[in-house]
Amino acid sequence: MILTLTSMSLFVNAHVARGRKILLMPSLSRGSLLVIPLCFGMLAAAASAQWHEPFESPTPTWRLAESDTAAQIITHKRTVDRARMGSMSEYLRLRTGVGSYTYLTHNVPAAVIIQELQPRVSVYAQRAGIQMLGIIVLPHAIDPETNRPISTLVHGTSYNRPGAWQELAITEIPQQLARQVRRLRNQKQIPIDTRGAHLSHIVLNAYTEPGVSEMWIDQLVIHGCVPSDSVTGISNDSRHEPPTPARQQPTLVQLEADTLRIRGKPFFPIMIEYQGEPFSWLKSMGINCVKLARSPSAAELQAAEANDLWIVAPPPHFDDRTVPVGYDRVLSWSLGNQLGMPELQDTADLAAETKRHDQHLRRPLICSCHSSLWRFSGVTDILLLEPLPLFSDVSLPRSAETLRSQMRHMRAGKPAWAYVATQPGAALVAQLRAIQPGSHPQPVIDADQIRLATYYALASGCRGICFESRTRLDLNDAQSRVRSQTIRQITLELDTIRPWLAASKSQELLTPHHDHLHGRILKTKQAELVILLQTRPGEQFVLPPADRQGRPLKLPEIAAEAQVYRLTPTGLRTLARSESTVEVDQLDRVTLVLATQDPHVVHYVSDRLAAHAGTRMELQHGMLRDKLRRSLQHAHEVQPNQREENASHLVMAKSQLLRMGQALESRDLRGAADLGTRVDTALANLQFTTWHNAVTKFTSLTSSPACVTFDALPFHGQLQSRLQQANWSANLLPGVDVPDWETMQRRGWRMTAVQPGWEAAARVMPGKSRMGGRVLQVNAHPMADVKRDVPSGEPALRIDSPPLQLPIGSVVHMQGWVKTRPQGRGSQAPLIVYDSLAGPELAVHLDGANDWQPFSLYRIVSDARPLTLSCVLTEAGSMAIADCRISIAQPAEAAPVQTTNATPRLIR
Repeated sequence: MILTLTSMSLFVNAHVARGRKILLMPSLSRGSLLVIPLCFGMLAAAASAQWHEPFESPTPTWRLAESDTAAQIITHKRTVDRARMGSMSEYLRLRTGVGSYTYLTHNVPAAVIIQELQPRVSVYAQRAGIQMLGIIVLPHAIDPETNRPISTLVHGTSYNRPGAWQELAITEIPQQLARQVRRLRNQKQIPIDTRGAHLSHIVLNAYTEPGVSEMWIDQLVIHGCVPSDSVTGISNDSRHEPPTPARQQPTLVQLEADTLRIRGKPFFPIMIEYQGEPFSWLKSMGINCVKLARSPSAAELQAAEANDLWIVAPPPHFDDRTVPVGYDRVLSWSLGNQLGMPELQDTADLAAETKRHDQHLRRPLICSCHSSLWRFSGVTDILLLEPLPLFSDVSLPRSAETLRSQMRHMRAGKPAWAYVATQPGAALVAQLRAIQPGSHPQPVIDADQIRLATYYALASGCRGICFESRTRLDLNDAQSRVRSQTIRQITLELDTIRPWLAASKSQELLTPHHDHLHGRILKTKQAELVILLQTRPGEQFVLPPADRQGRPLKLPEIAAEAQVYRLTPTGLRTLARSESTVEVDQLDRVTLVLATQDPHVVHYVSDRLAAHAGTRMELQHGMLRDKLRRSLQHAHEVQPNQREENASHLVMAKSQLLRMGQALESRDLRGAADLGTRVDTALANLQFTTWHNAVTKFTSLTSSPACVTFDALPFHGQLQSRLQQANWSANLLPGVDVPDWETMQRRGWRMTAVQPGWEAAARVMPGKSRMGGRVLQVNAHPMADVKRDVPSGEPALRIDSPPLQLPIGSVVHMQGWVKTRPQGRGSQAPLIVYDSLAGPELAVHLDGANDWQPFSLYRIVSDARPLTLSCVLTEAGSMAIADCRISIAQPAEAAPVQTTNATPRLIR
């Protein structure tokens, strides 16, 4: 049968006009259809993939395309009255006259024609005769009568079980298409080019007999669904064709204010630091951009083109006047990482040279810097900001405020992208390995911690994200598995809300009666997206259970006519509202609320949620299974009085996880989501309580590297045992018994004004410490002609102790007292204390304005680097340091360590 229906052709033409990159296929001969992709291995791996529409969202998605019976839809909705799986199905009540067809169509991803391609759908009706069909588009076969691509139908099974659910299917699609192509050649008397042939729509012929009929539709699944734009192949007969005009034109990448556009459309980069993974695999993970540490090779540029990925990389060496041809897939030139004031001039020179050689495409320039944001944002077009710290004693909301402070200190209109940490820092891993030599610690950042950090960056206004990655993401160890599942889960969620992330205006949502809620509203012309972030103490170390209780929320900016929905992994949930108050029925760590009066927006979001629901639930099941495994590994670390409670949590988690797997097998996605919530709550209770009870004896959670994560608890027990048996040496700090700063400097103490144009003074004051000893007091402020305000959290001044060479494997205890008198009040702590062994990653942040506060750090000497202790002032004002000491643990029978200036206080 040849498809000639006008409205269906419009469906097909609109689909083809989107400019998809499609698999090229040779012409048919002797009645056979051959599909020969260039990379057969990739196609074979993808053939097992499937696309799934569960019909669990509130918006109907079937459309009446054409009928020869003057058909009318009386009722069309999603209903909970009857479902094959899950809780909903799509219901239609039709009135038809005398005829032969009433075509209902459903849009599906353009799928390559392969033998494994097999669409299936479940139907319930009171009459037999409903038939399943599929539309195949031949984009390179142009009908001379319409000047449009030819499309044809392939046939599936018919419904013959009235009063019961029945699954219909289309099989042997390549063979059916081969027969249709022979008919087309005979009818049209033209060659039929089958390159790029793909399935574009599923069709149900709903005609049974004249009169009123009812039908329910559920569980549309396409097995072997290989998206036509994810496979690269060129047949022998098309390989030497000249490139099309579209391919000869470079892709235009533009920055309009803070919005990045590609071919005129807003683009939100989801980037990862590249460690050698196949580009096709990264594309399947939802990544759309890779960040290289060097200029891209020809093979990498070709792979990026084949997989529709973008590249951020350093510019090549400029031997000629312009950038060499072939760099069209470069999204932005990277001018450096972790830059500071000393690198500013070199960066400015490189930026000028790059712009001079890239005048044709004018790609944006990007860099990451740890200071001088105002100056670097004048040199480059985009700044890539440091990640929100996890395993830090700074809460995520406070870290997010620091991020916003940094963005306020950039040039107006310049966009910021943000790193998102996916692995614990190298210093933490080195410290854990030093606690237990020969071990291979693999602490994991929880999936919801990464998700929270991502959404705090997005809610702060970042226009792109880059997942930090030090090792390959496609490895099979526990850490890589959790990271890859987490990133895939996040990219699926971001795909749904991409329009708001790429081009929206944002404003803070005030939640005065909910201190633990932080909100941001992202606005477009058609809709508002509200990001609600729930904060709980300690979440940056170990996630506590989420408070899921619903509550009313004031949304004064939302139009009175707008409908309000909560986005869930399985679909939209309608929320009740009264004027500007919305009743949010359930909260999570991240809650997304949509407000719109545009049905197209509702349809778009519903479609995206439904398309990803099955995959997201499978990923969630896998991550919870890994979390349960890790919980069982550390179950012996609990206190005796907690074992009974933890046992009940484990029993609950195991049983609910088993039921979740069963729900997934039966495609009950909403049930699986509810069970997953219960598993998460049980495991969060277990992990947080176990961790909290173990680390309460430390003054700061970053005092010990073994306190900052649940996976470090075994190392925590070992370190505690060593501390309890320790015989501490005398103070090893030199230069602590001198009366003035000049003498301390001669003994190795150093003061550095980190901010350019700042000046500082230090002096020793006798008898001012809590214990009656001397105090080192330091004052720092910008000079009169220097901008006074610096981004919150940027170091203004640093005091470093003399370097100490200590035996590898030694346990070190650093302690002292500090206080500050800041002239302003930023979002970050005014004083930071850290050491060279663990670095700023495990710093202690202190708010001790006008009051003495203690600090205490336990570390293991993990390598031959000398140890230094650093105190950092983050804003204008003064800081005082007193009673500092550094000691190492010795066995009880060991002789005391001999030092030149052993004294229990910094200044006596």
